[in-house]
Amino acid sequence: MIHQAFWLAKKEFRQHWRPVMLTVLVTAFWGLIVTQRMPQLISNLFVTEKPYSPDFIIDAFFIGMTPSLAAIFMSGPYLSWRTIKEDPFTKRIALFRSLPISVAVLALSRTIMMLGTWLLMSTVFYLIITIGLSEEFFSHISLSTYAAFIVFWLGYSLALGGLNPFLEYGTNGKMLHLSPVVLIVLFISVIAITHYFSDYGIVEWSFLFIQEYGWMVSFAMLFVGLIGVYVWNFLLSRRLQRRDYL
Repeated sequence: MIHQAFWLAKKEFRQHWRPVMLTVLVTAFWGLIVTQRMPQLISNLFVTEKPYSPDFIIDAFFIGMTPSLAAIFMSGPYLSWRTIKEDPFTKRIALFRSLPISVAVLALSRTIMMLGTWLLMSTVFYLIITIGLSEEFFSHISLSTYAAFIVFWLGYSLALGGLNPFLEYGTNGKMLHLSPVVLIVLFISVIAITHYFSDYGIVEWSFLFIQEYGWMVSFAMLFVGLIGVYVWNFLLSRRLQRRDYL
């Protein structure tokens, strides 16, 4: 089953290499934006003693953008409103369901595609950030803490990233476009509430927790991410089993 799922995922990756490359470019651009803001965040957190306002933009990138690293978000269905009417993901999965391919293989292949996309985009995102950071940045924070920070947010993006294949293949075009709007409102609300009631932003809190508790926090979040992948794959499998494609 795993071999079949890998084969199917690999074949689709090859078919979508253009949107994959576009997604890589946009992800690299996001990394550049975060790179410009990270030194000031660390300086405010560990050097500056006077009160300051938490960075809304960097929170928005990590809370709202990193889960999308598990999706090829520069592909046609994400960029066109025609998706609402034409529903290309449903048509694709309906074609697969008409073939002698088990639901378990289909669901697993979607999850493998998500994981492959997540791994590629996350590597690009954090590599761009790491390369762009100066020695002064690492004079305020250890390399171990920075690595634990990356693992923490990898776990977070993995936990929510599993939602992407479920929305793509378990729902329809309307939900694919409506869900991001709902999530954006939710993320903005969470960030705004955190900034209102706390002196620190969410990304800053993650640094503080890692400073206090070390790798335990990062491994816990990574474990949550792995559990999330399993749960989303299970839900997608059940949805594909019960969905009517006629």
